[in-house]
Amino acid sequence: EINKIIRENTKEKGYIVFNHDSATNILPNTKLKILLIADFEIRVQRRINQLKRDNYNDICLDIIKQDTLSIEFIKKIIKLSIIFVIDTIYLSIEEVVDKILLKTSNVITNLKLSEENYTEKSLKL
Repeated sequence: EINKIIRENTKEKGYIVFNHDSATNILPNTKLKILLIADFEIRVQRRINQLKRDNYNDICLDIIKQDTLSIEFIKKIIKLSIIFVIDTIYLSIEEVVDKILLKTSNVITNLKLSEENYTEKSLKL
């Protein structure tokens, strides 16, 4: 099962796993989650380009269905993690990656320091 493989391969920290299922079902205890957003029409055009087909209505319906699931996803994660929202409307994939790295580098460093301090305190007890 793919979920088991993902859990096993990400036991060590420092991985980025991308999709809604990962954040809620596969790796629900991650401390940092990133939500990528974009304008509806931009997303439709990206999907048309990705799938190399021009069935506008079907693609719109698919995105609306995905957005409905996203609302449930956001409700689940909002209280559990640090969340960054990145608007990708005018960004290339490389720019999205750069933004993710920029926004998360300080948080990741702080999380590591917090865990080290927690471990250190635990060992002293």
